[in-house]
Amino acid sequence: MIRFFLALFLAGSVCAADLHVDREKGDDANDAKNAPVKTIAKAIGMAQAGDTIHLAPGTYYESIDLSNKHGLPGKPITLHPLKPGRTDAPIKILE
Repeated sequence: MIRFFLALFLAGSVCAADLHVDREKGDDANDAKNAPVKTIAKAIGMAQAGDTIHLAPGTYYESIDLSNKHGLPGKPITLHPLKPGRTDAPIKILE
């Protein structure tokens, strides 16, 4: 019985997550999964191997440190626009 619960726990911990960032509607107190965070830096700090960070359109004025973040082979940490392919909703990251 203990092995069964351990297997479920481990399976849940290795699933990739979709994290959301929205400069206007986000709050860094949120978990980025059920409600967006405000900053890319917060989402990067929360990200694990295989996670995708979805960025809402806007201009983000912040510094981003990726020096301690690592994906795994076949499980990169990915950043991409919330609405990929749209040219009318650009994302700009300014330091």
